[in-house]
Amino acid sequence: MSAKSVAYTHSVPDTNNPDKEDAKIVTVLEPGFINDETINKFSYSFTPPSDITDSLEKGKKKQKTVSTRDGRVVYSSMSCTYPDKTVSDTVVIEGVIFQYREKVSNDSTYGKQYICAGIKDTYIAKFMSDAMSNAPSVHVKPGPKVKHQDGYYWFDAKLDRLSDDDTTIVFINPETNEDMVLTESLINMVNNNKSNMIGQARCIISGSITNNDKSRMIQIEGADLTMGVKLTEVFIKDTTNIKGPTLGPLKGSNTEKTEVTERVMASSAMAAYAMSRLNIK
Repeated sequence: MSAKSVAYTHSVPDTNNPDKEDAKIVTVLEPGFINDETINKFSYSFTPPSDITDSLEKGKKKQKTVSTRDGRVVYSSMSCTYPDKTVSDTVVIEGVIFQYREKVSNDSTYGKQYICAGIKDTYIAKFMSDAMSNAPSVHVKPGPKVKHQDGYYWFDAKLDRLSDDDTTIVFINPETNEDMVLTESLINMVNNNKSNMIGQARCIISGSITNNDKSRMIQIEGADLTMGVKLTEVFIKDTTNIKGPTLGPLKGSNTEKTEVTERVMASSAMAAYAMSRLNIK
């Protein structure tokens, strides 16, 4: 993903030193983000679903907060296991679409609390399949409000873990040939370009069940959990003509092993936009 990508290692023969006992194997670092080539290299599993209502009421486990009003919450989080057995409780996904929306006002929750984000259906299918086949077996799937359109699942992705400093355009300054970085809120990037945008996102993928009666326990065994997406870091790559679903009316208001693996450079159009925002000529 750029500066904070999860990475994993694998070993390959050292062809330059085939006869040297201690040099027959070299370790290679590879980026650990999910794309069409890597989706099946990794394994995905969910924690055993558990009732976290009492913990939420005590203000604990804020990263697992689900809006429940007066009901109960059952929660399960997804982790990704890389070929070197490194485990991460977040995943970095390439090619996530962030949907532009007209008439977003300052008091709107769109772009502040959530944004419509498209993730390839092949990735979601892999998450669901592995959730069923890996222990513990967990039934998780997109909820009824999630649209499946044109090869993407479109989630209302939560943004409460995403700050202005976690949304970034990386580009090259043509005058100095140096890397430059623009950090700005996701909604400003989308609205200023008046277009859907595409990039990479670090996500927390989870499954949950809620009800509206705190006195009634939720039956966990064999239950279907609703998949949720929370964005914690975003790198904008480009604008895109991939369109999401028509949106309804607006409403008012773990330690990971990371390595610098690859710079995600913005397109020329996005670089020009970033330069204009920074007043670089």
